[in-house]
Amino acid sequence: MTILIVVIQFARLSGFSTIATTASLHNADLLKSLGATHVIDRKLDIAGEVKKIFSSPPQLIYDAISGDTQEQAWEILAPGGTLLLVHFPRDGLKNPTTDGKKVFNVFGSAHAQREFSVPLYAHLSEYVASGKIVVSDYFRFVSGTVLTSFQPNPVDILPNGLAGIVEGLKRSEEGKVSGVKLVIRPQETP
Repeated sequence: MTILIVVIQFARLSGFSTIATTASLHNADLLKSLGATHVIDRKLDIAGEVKKIFSSPPQLIYDAISGDTQEQAWEILAPGGTLLLVHFPRDGLKNPTTDGKKVFNVFGSAHAQREFSVPLYAHLSEYVASGKIVVSDYFRFVSGTVLTSFQPNPVDILPNGLAGIVEGLKRSEEGKVSGVKLVIRPQETP
């Protein structure tokens, strides 16, 4: 979910008007507060739901999961469209294709993902001046361009340091960890 949270905020800041995402519906309010215009229940027929939102197939899909979702995203993608993946493309997704679809592995380079970086960089000074994006003095010194005002994942700090790992694993196995990052503080171990 961390990648999804950042991607939605970048898409909003880059000027995309329709930002649809899949997720558990209990995360819908969080994702909409970050800029998503539509949250599709990940358990539904994604292709059918996308057709309800878009008048034509999307030209750009960012797959933050990149497991079994790759093929589904590829099928939904418009001819000539671009699929961005956080993991390497599976065997069936190779460039070039007969319908002009392209697939790229995302590794955080503005040069490789020009569909995202060009609109963002065109307004970057405006965003910094308005306070929508804040660059901390530390990161300005280190890199000059790291953006730090993005809203991070909600965090739940588990008690008892390393002993809290057991509780975190149990919650995860029970399906109670979604839309939140579990954090332990080793120095708080009893």
